[in-house]
Amino acid sequence: MITFAECAQHLSLPATAAEHWEATWNESGIAMPCGAPAFVQDNFVDDLSALSGLGNDARAALHQAAAQIRNDPYLARLAWHVHWLLYLATPEQRRRGKALPPGGTDQPAGNVFLYALAVLGDLPRLRRYYRHHHIDDRILADTIHDFAIWTDDFFQKHGHFGCSTWQWLSHHLKPDLFRLNRLQFQFSRWKYPYRVYQHWQAPQQLAIFPNADLPVNPDGFFCQEHEAAAVTTRFQADDATICGHAVMPNGLISLEPTTLRASHWRSAIAPNDLMLAIHIPAGEALTPDGCKDALRQARQFFPRHFPEYHFKGFCCGSWLFDPQLGSYLPPDSNIVQFQAMFHLFPALGGNDWQIRERVFGNPNLPLDAVPQRSSLQRAVLAHIRAGKAWRSGCAVAI
Repeated sequence: MITFAECAQHLSLPATAAEHWEATWNESGIAMPCGAPAFVQDNFVDDLSALSGLGNDARAALHQAAAQIRNDPYLARLAWHVHWLLYLATPEQRRRGKALPPGGTDQPAGNVFLYALAVLGDLPRLRRYYRHHHIDDRILADTIHDFAIWTDDFFQKHGHFGCSTWQWLSHHLKPDLFRLNRLQFQFSRWKYPYRVYQHWQAPQQLAIFPNADLPVNPDGFFCQEHEAAAVTTRFQADDATICGHAVMPNGLISLEPTTLRASHWRSAIAPNDLMLAIHIPAGEALTPDGCKDALRQARQFFPRHFPEYHFKGFCCGSWLFDPQLGSYLPPDSNIVQFQAMFHLFPALGGNDWQIRERVFGNPNLPLDAVPQRSSLQRAVLAHIRAGKAWRSGCAVAI
């Protein structure tokens, strides 16, 4: 039996890997099947490739990576251990180890699919789960298509196919995430520093109040470290009134407090309430019709297939919800119309990293080197060169 020390030395694993894997290594070895795991066999790779919609070149690269694992007992042993900790270990065993590798870990022996295959290797159980909950196979295929999206993204960044988003893909296998039309929806909780109220007579009208004692800059965003506060938020609610620095319709925090009559409003979302978090996969255009249909489907899908999950609404954090984008983009742009489907509010710690990463492809590019092929790229650069800051924002819908 290959010891952890032997495997770590042979594959040049980082020292931090021992904290994740060594304590349960021998236990997973007892359960390891003869030969290589099923999830690196050609029939599994073909099934995964077809389901996720991998292109021919990506499929060939995945087959090559799986063959490398099959033919190297050290890679096979590591892949099995990660898979075993994720899906087969007892709760007590999982407490003594962490299945997925430490952040920033290089993929062993240059195998750029090993951890992704270990995660996606539970696909047969996932199929049974979908059948048990009477979820259509089309939704399974649409959800697992994320693997193809991230494999293509890896190619764009590195010039060859691979996948480094194994942590993200684990959500698809739990599963706690499903794709419906253009959007992904994930079981979540309300973790934002806000309380949301809904008007009794006009349910589409929301009042969003940030928690107390948060610094806000003159523009209505939460302060970053280098910024001076124009106001510090306050919030108080009792049987008579709700008072605080409410979020305005433009998605920014008012510098003046607002007082509402409590009898006209009900608490709609409070800390830790069940929510559906929205994620926006890369790929086709973010069309209003596709997004509206996704929200419509979600309102039917979750009560039908998970009736015990009583969610309060939808929430999302993204560069797409920076309200400043509306100053640069036309009203009929997909981004502006997408924003209009939600109530926007500032993100605590919102910065420009994500917008630079998504719009320019690399958040660390110097301004003189960023691409300027699209109107969005030109707008993002113009904003920065004007000395202004982009800030990822948040959104909620009920």
